[in-house]
Amino acid sequence: MFPTEPLRVRRPAHRRDESARVPFTARQGVGGGIAMAVTAILAAFLWFGGTFLLVATRTVSHTVGFVFISALFYVPFAIPSAFVGGTLCWRYAYSDANPARSGAFLGAITSIFGLLGGTLGAALFNPILTLAQGEMGLLEAAIAVIVRIPRGFGMALVAAGWLVIPLGLFGGWYYERTKRTA
Repeated sequence: MFPTEPLRVRRPAHRRDESARVPFTARQGVGGGIAMAVTAILAAFLWFGGTFLLVATRTVSHTVGFVFISALFYVPFAIPSAFVGGTLCWRYAYSDANPARSGAFLGAITSIFGLLGGTLGAALFNPILTLAQGEMGLLEAAIAVIVRIPRGFGMALVAAGWLVIPLGLFGGWYYERTKRTA
């Protein structure tokens, strides 16, 4: 009526080379894109955590709170653009001559690409919103986007570039290091 033997759970046998693989990383450049997207997530987490602590302990002025809120518009565009930038950099600009130096350089370039993508998202938000509400014409919205992109990129460099670019440099170097030692 009831089985007398205990149930055996079949566990799949993992091979060493397939157990820790991320999908599609066999394609040239995608691994670099994934590494840079993860680095962008880490940078966002560290930046928001540090800024939140500064605002919560009231050790800074209210201007930092404004920067904190405006940075919320950067992150959803910065992470995918870091992935795309990392994939493009590792696919087209990678050099095998010195992998560690090349990875660090491409990581720094990718972090700047992520800041540019975040700037584009923040520059598009308010003009599109006011255009949809009918408070602004198409020409005025286009001019607002064009004016906001350099201003927003400068703000991103000042507010987060000091953290994002060194983290990108480290992330690219570390990605190349793990590729060589794996």
